[in-house]
Amino acid sequence: MTISIIGAGYVGLITAACLARVGHRILCVEKNPSRLAILEKGQSPIYEKGLDEVLSEVFSQGTLRFTSSIEEASEHSDVIFLCVGTPSLPNGDVDLSQVEDAAISIARCSQTTKIIVSKSTVPVGTAHHLSQLMRRHSPHDLEFTLASNPEFLKEGVALEDFMHPDRIVVGCDQNQWRTLFEEIYQSWIKEGFPLLFTDTISAELIKYASNSFLATKISFINMISDIAENAGGRISDIALGMGLDPRIGRLFLQAGLGYGGSCFPKDIKGLMQTARNFGVKTELLEAVEHINADRIKHILHRVQKALGSFLGKKICLWGLSFKEGTNDIRDAASLTLVSHLLEEGAILKVYDPQAMPDFMEIFPPSERLSYAQSAQDALLDADALLIVTAWQEFKDFSPHRIKESLRNPLVIDGRNCLHENQVHQAGLSYIKIGEKSPRSHS
Repeated sequence: MTISIIGAGYVGLITAACLARVGHRILCVEKNPSRLAILEKGQSPIYEKGLDEVLSEVFSQGTLRFTSSIEEASEHSDVIFLCVGTPSLPNGDVDLSQVEDAAISIARCSQTTKIIVSKSTVPVGTAHHLSQLMRRHSPHDLEFTLASNPEFLKEGVALEDFMHPDRIVVGCDQNQWRTLFEEIYQSWIKEGFPLLFTDTISAELIKYASNSFLATKISFINMISDIAENAGGRISDIALGMGLDPRIGRLFLQAGLGYGGSCFPKDIKGLMQTARNFGVKTELLEAVEHINADRIKHILHRVQKALGSFLGKKICLWGLSFKEGTNDIRDAASLTLVSHLLEEGAILKVYDPQAMPDFMEIFPPSERLSYAQSAQDALLDADALLIVTAWQEFKDFSPHRIKESLRNPLVIDGRNCLHENQVHQAGLSYIKIGEKSPRSHS
């Protein structure tokens, strides 16, 4: 099948690469000239494990190509996927301008009716809204079918998520299009992955509800970790004891610095606004947001208590991306941490294996902020190590090397990712999330 994809960002590029990999002919639209130049070489402008290799494979096979022309994409496709950004507005509403602009452009240049599939995360009722919008802007008074096919990708393992999904959700109000989606996802259906075909409103709400529920699990375990911290419990044991219950599950029960990234913060706000639009109270989601916002204050309080003051203290930060496996810093804990620590007079040396170029655009190097070339380099002569992102290289780093490099043997593990016994054996003072502070083992 010939498929066009509007938007070569994170979702669009993963979708394009994976659909091309199973044999569909994909034409992907990217308007940004510099990103397009990278893509036309068969390379990825974003970091995602395995993506460069898949892009190179499908690009050389000719099943994936790129263009800047929506007109070309509309003319040569059986179906068009919308994979453009839907950021939050200050009031919590979703900014649909990119989705609307793409839909209008398709309507204006289409000679025949088409099915338009939104992979972008959008508010309830967007499919109906876009259908009417496209009809108004069609020179030929065409009716377009709008469908919702939300993505459930986790950054860092997105290729695995796409190729081996828990479920494929398709929302369409015209049942006759079911066979088209069965053809698109034929390779997945043959392997036994479930396809849920429903209406557009239900599909749109499934995405919001799924991400908001996962964010709720994160805030819940962080609230429990605060109780454990004050009462003298161990959050790792508590989370395990909860997660072994199959009704609860172990995923997303990791206490830490809270959620971030491009999805959870935005989708919580989007679901809250959707609820308000339909007269539904949002106290639960408000609590989830409040707990998440407090995580940074909580860790800063513990660091300050351990150091006495931030003024003039040299602090090493390991990790800038919102999670390991990606260079994405959107709504990352590091943004708030760095801003606050600099305001309080700290001297920072930071390191991240992937996210430093993007972070430098927001926080350029300065007298009190420098970027290290390695995790080891960042540690040298620091008064404390603060772990913000649980990259594997940090987990594998020798605690004895940490002790030798630091001026003051203090580690604040915002992700509870180090091996505790090894840390104590190395003689480090170790502050963890969800446990009482620290005993020195020097």
